[in-house]
Amino acid sequence: MNKKETWKRLVDLGVVKGKMPRGKWDLIGAYLSTADLISANLSEANLTGAKLSHADLYHADFSRADLTGADLSTFGDIRCDIRCRVYTIDIPLQI
Repeated sequence: MNKKETWKRLVDLGVVKGKMPRGKWDLIGAYLSTADLISANLSEANLTGAKLSHADLYHADFSRADLTGADLSTFGDIRCDIRCRVYTIDIPLQI
C-alpha cells in the first residue's frame, strides 16, 4: 500500500481528516487498536503514544517512524511481519 492509499485508510477509520499532508504525518495518540493496517505505509509518521494493540500490522512499514510510548500490547500474538527500523533516542533521566 502506498502513502496515498494508507492516508485514505486512516480517513476511512476516522483517525485523520482532509488531504494528505506533505512530509511527516502527526498521528500522536492515534487510536488504531484493532485496525486493519495490512501493508500500511506509516514510514516516518509520528505515532508517539498511539494505540496499536490488536491491530493487524502484517507487512506494515514503520521505517523511521516514532513509536515512543506506543501501545503495542499483544504484539507477539498477532500476525506480524513489519518492516520496522525504530531508532532509539537517549533521554536523560531526571530525578
